[in-house]
Amino acid sequence: MREHGSSSCLCAVLVVFVAAPLAAQPAASVAWVSSVVQYPLEAAELDSLPPEVIARLEAAGMTLNRAARRLESPELPLVGFWFELGPDGRRFMADERGYLETPTARPSTNVKVYAQASDLLPVAVVPSIRFVPEGQEPSPTLVTFEYRPIANMSPEAGVPVADLKLDHRSVGARIMKALFQFPFPTPPASCVLACPRGACCLDYDAPHGNHVRYKRPTPPTCGIPAVYNFIDSTCYGWTFFKPGRACLLEKAILQFVGPSCVTNHKYRYCQTMDEKAFAVSPAISTVASGGRVEIVVRNRTPGNTTCVSFNRNPGSAGAMELRAGAPRIVRSGACGGYELEHFDDRGKKHINDATVAFKAPVLPANTCEETFVIALASGGIDKTSTIKVTNPTCVSRNWSGSFDCSVEVSGAGYSHKESQHWELEGKPRIEGPRAIYTATWTANGDGSYTSMNTVQSRHAEWHVEAIARPEIVFFTRASDQKLVVKQWSAQKRVKGGVKGYQQLTVSGKRKRPGPIVGEAFERLLPVLAGAPDVTRFSGEDPITGAGKEGLMQPAGAQRRGQCSWNLSRAPQPEGPGEDL
Repeated sequence: MREHGSSSCLCAVLVVFVAAPLAAQPAASVAWVSSVVQYPLEAAELDSLPPEVIARLEAAGMTLNRAARRLESPELPLVGFWFELGPDGRRFMADERGYLETPTARPSTNVKVYAQASDLLPVAVVPSIRFVPEGQEPSPTLVTFEYRPIANMSPEAGVPVADLKLDHRSVGARIMKALFQFPFPTPPASCVLACPRGACCLDYDAPHGNHVRYKRPTPPTCGIPAVYNFIDSTCYGWTFFKPGRACLLEKAILQFVGPSCVTNHKYRYCQTMDEKAFAVSPAISTVASGGRVEIVVRNRTPGNTTCVSFNRNPGSAGAMELRAGAPRIVRSGACGGYELEHFDDRGKKHINDATVAFKAPVLPANTCEETFVIALASGGIDKTSTIKVTNPTCVSRNWSGSFDCSVEVSGAGYSHKESQHWELEGKPRIEGPRAIYTATWTANGDGSYTSMNTVQSRHAEWHVEAIARPEIVFFTRASDQKLVVKQWSAQKRVKGGVKGYQQLTVSGKRKRPGPIVGEAFERLLPVLAGAPDVTRFSGEDPITGAGKEGLMQPAGAQRRGQCSWNLSRAPQPEGPGEDL
């Protein structure tokens, strides 16, 4: 069984059928683990089963293996059990399909299996687990439990301890032999066990029974109808037909030292569990640097705790807040992070809805945003809560302003004038340390060109008009911690941004004018760099000498102009620690 806190108990008998041992699985691997519950029968028990009883058991999904003298449950995924892979004690949960996934290579031999993430004693040691590379379909590793009934799922004070430690084989033989002699005589009133306000395990609500809770296992006049009401009851289903096998490892089932139903499920009974009831809220949230987000975890699965770890924890270290009192969240190497308890040992109560707080790190001035993905797992179900931590005082935020470039190009018979303007728009898109602003870019200008020789002349005129939305990035350069501003997107090119006409004159005769259609090109901006705490960039950069600028520009044409910029960072009203 397992140990939680100061409670301890013995292990169930497990048989595991596996192929040849495998040393270790490759990175990003998957395995599938299934389970079968076997009910060994003595010869006398097997002989006592009439055909109609066998038919009833098989109709309920059981298989009678005469050669091996046992009843067998259906093979189901072993959901929600925890597998310790490697010497560091890290445990991985089998999900609701029974799949066991690991992101990196882990040892897969002599694997300890635990019913709960926090258990100190394993319920089994599996010789090897068949892992295959991610994307392939694994064959199952089968875990087989042996089962014998009869005891009291909710033992009351005053029930003799000896009644809970009877030899299960002799009791089982006597009960099974008499069990199917139904209808049995109505048990005396002394056999009936009260269930005040529903505070007992539903191990007596079988559809074919009379829904009365009887004492078990002795005397037979009480025990026989108790077992009859147990088969196909709620607890029976949690043992044989629900993948989590949540009630299998209890004192009432194993017949030796182990927890009762209410202890096994941490102050609740199996009828209050739901293998699908695991939810996390909020799934996505945003918080300011140094702030706090509360995550509500609703867990009614057989898992008594929820494992909490970071799937993604970049740069700065986030943390889950440790709380005094109940429910507690404690650091856990087995979970690879933390373990959230859904119970209060002092108050002896279960807590379905538990709240844990994520404490966001205080981001450095050069980091605008970090994203944390918190993984939560219990009962075979995985959920995530994605938290975006923003830095309101990040040096790359809250910038506004513009760039302007104007140039005149002149040459023999050639003239081109063009102005380009970039205006930062609103809030940036944050990608880690980068703040990426969208800008509105416009280009306007005019030009003309006249050329001639002894045979012909050509005259052209054009107008430039274009608009686009490039991106400009602000980031802190790691090498010198300076704040850098530069173009982020590829150079914008606007087809049809230049339009005009040209006319040829040949031997004194004018030809019909023809259209000119060309592309307008975004020019390259200067790269700006300033101190880490700079709040303003302003300046200008001359444009001189030769260089391609306009349409039809002849060799030797000269440029004259400048680029200027005026950017400023506004103060941010929100301070660190405030929720956005």
